[in-house]
Amino acid sequence: MNSNTNKAEIRAEYYNSPADSLFNTREVAVIVGRSIPWLHAKAHDGKGIPFLKMGQTRKYRKADIELWLDNHAKRYKSTSQYPPAESRVHDPDDSG
Repeated sequence: MNSNTNKAEIRAEYYNSPADSLFNTREVAVIVGRSIPWLHAKAHDGKGIPFLKMGQTRKYRKADIELWLDNHAKRYKSTSQYPPAESRVHDPDDSG
């Protein structure tokens, strides 16, 4: 995928790809809604999405992205379940 690919194209490719597909850091940032520096920091501290190292490049398998999202998503049935903004505690492991 080239650097001119827009977010909608990245997401479409992701959703239409098989579980063993590989994605680069830029693509994963779009897919999970995080910044590239956040992904780099999480790769460094071992708390991010599992990745494959190919030379100097990190590649993320779709299956690993899906599993990570499933394990880290906050699930709600209604917006009324959201905690009030003033009571939300910043999670240092969730910065970005």
